[in-house]
Amino acid sequence: MKNLLLVALFMMSHLLSSTATARDASEGFQAYQAGDFDRALAIWHPLAENGSPDAQFGLGLLYRHGQGVEKNFDQSIEWLEKAAEQGQADALLELGLSYAMGIGRRPDEQKAQEYFLASARKGQVHAQINTGYSYLHGIGTDQNYEQAVHWFQTAADRGNANAQYELAMLYAHGKGTAIDLPKANALFQEAAQQGHREAQYNIGYSYLSGKGIEKNYGAALKWFAAASQQGSVDALFAMGTMANAGLGVKADKIQAHNWWTIAAIEGHPEAPNALKRLEAEMTAEELEAAKREEERWNPPAKN
Repeated sequence: MKNLLLVALFMMSHLLSSTATARDASEGFQAYQAGDFDRALAIWHPLAENGSPDAQFGLGLLYRHGQGVEKNFDQSIEWLEKAAEQGQADALLELGLSYAMGIGRRPDEQKAQEYFLASARKGQVHAQINTGYSYLHGIGTDQNYEQAVHWFQTAADRGNANAQYELAMLYAHGKGTAIDLPKANALFQEAAQQGHREAQYNIGYSYLSGKGIEKNYGAALKWFAAASQQGSVDALFAMGTMANAGLGVKADKIQAHNWWTIAAIEGHPEAPNALKRLEAEMTAEELEAAKREEERWNPPAKN
């Protein structure tokens, strides 16, 4: 999970949505985003030599990925460090990721966290998430739930779905803050509306169970369906449970069998036993109908 999150944030940091502030360096970022790496290099190199932190950061990206130049991690780190020394937030984040993932440098979780924190303090939203994650799990620093809440809240306030989800989980379990299920659900909802799969499942479960929110089986099914489309096996299992019990839909053993079969194929630990119990209650005709339905089923891609 740790590596997945870091890889995801590593990719997001290259979107460059708020990187360039200097007018000349911004032309380099425009060329970079257009895939014209030779032009980006031609713009950035003289600016970087003259001390532009944004251009230095840009050169760090080019050397890291071998874009317009031969890939060279040492050169990448050198330019990123020059930019970071001037407080360039994206360069600080990239250095943190370099040490976290062992790109061009030996892995060093403590140093990674120091760079994440420095970048987070300058407003880099992905660094704020990684800082919160480091405090949450005690990676490169002492575990500190209050600090995790602070940094996830900071990023969540800017509309980041990953931060909203992580903050919701802290409110749901009372880590670093008092348990507040309504607030957790509000955050799950915000993240779910942005397509966050686990948030979609969690808000669906809240509507199903009525924890911190009024029960609403229709809303539960809506969010479970959205999460299942993104490959959530928990959502698939929940949809089978609702079909079997007739929650929000007419009770349907065949439909429940379909959902639980797919959940079992996708690795849900409870699905095989649920299927056994269900099949013991089904008629031969129902089992045959379920089999025919499943032959037409195309399971969602597993993430």
